[in-house]
Amino acid sequence: SELRVLGDLGVAELSLLVLLCAAIYGTDVLRYRALGSAVGSKIGYRAALDASVANFFFSWVTPGSTFGAPATIFMLGRRGVPWDAAVVIAFGKAFTGVALILLAALVLVGLGLGPDYDSSLLALVLFGGSVFTLLMGAILLAALRPAGAKKRIRGIFARLPKGKGRWMHALENVICRSIDRLAQLRSAGSVVPLMFTHALYFAAFTGVGVVLIVAFGGEASTPAFAATVVYIAFTYIAPTPGGAGFAEAMALPFFGPILPTERAVMMVLCFRAITLCLQVGFGLPYLLLVGGIGGVVASSESRDGSP
Repeated sequence: SELRVLGDLGVAELSLLVLLCAAIYGTDVLRYRALGSAVGSKIGYRAALDASVANFFFSWVTPGSTFGAPATIFMLGRRGVPWDAAVVIAFGKAFTGVALILLAALVLVGLGLGPDYDSSLLALVLFGGSVFTLLMGAILLAALRPAGAKKRIRGIFARLPKGKGRWMHALENVICRSIDRLAQLRSAGSVVPLMFTHALYFAAFTGVGVVLIVAFGGEASTPAFAATVVYIAFTYIAPTPGGAGFAEAMALPFFGPILPTERAVMMVLCFRAITLCLQVGFGLPYLLLVGGIGGVVASSESRDGSP
């Protein structure tokens, strides 16, 4: 079996994989703290770790990563982070992180370092990129023109049927306060540290892929690095939880040029197991220990109107 190559890894390679997996959580914690600082809300390491574990777990196991952001908001809120700040942190981390990895992927592809795309893959990338661009544009508009954005929000709520209860008024206030906090991200003093933590996070993520490429007979080269970065970006815009299905099916277009066919497939399966399945396996007992699974589900269902 091709998987036997993993058993042949030396202590140094296995230790590096363990270190990089830990670094994914560590750098994600730094991302939460950087965003908290950017919006004027201090986040402790314990709160950031809870949010990180919950976000990974629920993003991977729910369709379209539906519960990822609610999980982050709930776990931060239960640790004392204001709800309006938690909303901005949850969505701000997601959008700014995806923006960075997509930009890096586009640059690498533009330099001719990415894999060759067939028409179906290109269509998927364009569709996902278009949806993300629209959402990112709305967020940037709110940050650049907070007064106008809040006026529109209040106008929308004013047109809703009366008698919805105090929770509608509270929701309106949370959204408006979130826009105010979002506007704080415009300053270079906030954006630069945040982007630095994003870069560290994706460097750890990419490092896992490069180590596995070497383990399966490839080289730690610029093409290996570029293919892994573009592949990670692809998993973010694929229309399934964590890119499941699509990500595995794209093993050959991304890694076929640098690995034999069978080993390219196994490399991707191992990469997905380490960066996705491992986080699910770690997240479940962690969340059962610290609590929060029931609260996340209940808060998510109350948001979408489910019983």
